[in-house]
Amino acid sequence: MTDICKCKGEIGAIICPYKEKCFRYIAKADEYQTYFLELPLKDGKCDHYWAENEDDLWNQKTTYDNTNDTRNT
Repeated sequence: MTDICKCKGEIGAIICPYKEKCFRYIAKADEYQTYFLELPLKDGKCDHYWAENEDDLWNQKTTYDNTNDTRNT
């Protein structure tokens, strides 16, 4: 049972470039599954990306933290 909000990976002509490695896309849907109404992409990035394995998640978080660190600006 997957008790998360899943992502359909594409809506209309918009296709998520991360969907094949994102748990929100590849997880098996539950009988009463919820989905995002819109793709959660902003400027080519997804704040709801959930890596399918631990290492990918850590690397994605580290990259996100480093690019969004405003303490030194």
